[in-house]
Amino acid sequence: MVGSNKVGLLIGTGMMLFSGIILYGVYLTYKQLNDKNKGGWFLWSLFFEMVLDALFSFSVGILGLIGVFLLGFLIVVSITLEFFRVIPFR
Repeated sequence: MVGSNKVGLLIGTGMMLFSGIILYGVYLTYKQLNDKNKGGWFLWSLFFEMVLDALFSFSVGILGLIGVFLLGFLIVVSITLEFFRVIPFR
């Protein structure tokens, strides 16, 4: 349990970034649904619009991909450090 603090800090930062991107997609979805020009008050269309806004719009898509890849990379690094102890933090 030598490097658990730094690894936990990195994982927490990645998760906060990823959850912030998801919340921003929810905000964009509610902003679009309040336009009164579009329908889609059903739950499945709300979910699909949230996913499409968070992942495929040009402004948020780059941040979303960076967040997903960063989170996956941090999880792989933390598993490698915990189980195999390749790089000891001291």
